[in-house]
Amino acid sequence: MISKFTETAVPQLVGHELEYSKKQHEERFHSLHEAESVIREELEELEEQVESCKQLFEDLHSDTRQDDKAGAVVNAKYLAGSAVYAAYEAIQLGRCRAHAGDLSDRGQSR
Repeated sequence: MISKFTETAVPQLVGHELEYSKKQHEERFHSLHEAESVIREELEELEEQVESCKQLFEDLHSDTRQDDKAGAVVNAKYLAGSAVYAAYEAIQLGRCRAHAGDLSDRGQSR
């Protein structure tokens, strides 16, 4: 279950990241092919973070089965940090999708 705050905050964060990106890099996709490539790259980075979360969970699970409280606490901390980085990557992916939407505003969509 996701809180109303998060439901509101995440789209705002994507929008903020989009505006920041436009101001910092004047990033624009010149074609759908370029947009697809950048989106794929961001998706791969998100997948890497998710894999990291999965591995940390497996480590946490192993610590729990071995009654290693100290190890479990450390892995839970790392898992939480990795989940935050996954959220960053998901926001970047959302930003790319918004940039791709700019193409349709310029009449370059399918």
